[in-house]
Amino acid sequence: MIPSRVVHGGCVRAFLPEVQKIVERRMHQIGRGICSAHGAGFEFQYRHYYPATVNHVEQTEKAANAAREVGRDVTTELAPVMGSEDFAYMLQERPGAFMFLGNGDSAGLHTPRYDFNDDVLPVGMRYWTTLVETQLSA
Repeated sequence: MIPSRVVHGGCVRAFLPEVQKIVERRMHQIGRGICSAHGAGFEFQYRHYYPATVNHVEQTEKAANAAREVGRDVTTELAPVMGSEDFAYMLQERPGAFMFLGNGDSAGLHTPRYDFNDDVLPVGMRYWTTLVETQLSA
C-alpha cells in the first residue's frame, strides 16, 4: 500500500548562516522537484533554531588566562563542534566566550551513562572567582 501522506523531518546544522540559507533553499528546490515529478503535493517548513556558538577573540583570551591562573591546561584552538547551545544567542548580543571546564573521562554529556565529576566543582568556583576578580580590577 502506498501512503497518502508522508511527513519527513530532520535537523540541519551549519557553522555559517549563509550555508544554512543555501541548505534551506536547496532542500526546498529538491523536495518540490521530486514531488512535482511524481504528481504529488508539497509543503515545506524550515525552522531556524540555534545559531553556531562563536566565541569572541578578546573574551576568549581573558577566559583562558583565568583558567591558566587556576592551573588548568587551556586549548583555545578547537575543531568546530556540531552541538547546539543556547549561549550562542548571548554571544550574538554581547562579546563573550563559551568554555569547557573539563569533566575527566566520562560518557558524553547528553547520554544516560554521563556521570558528573563532583571533584571539578572547586576548580570551577576558583575559575569563576578568578575571572570576576581579574575583570573587575581591569
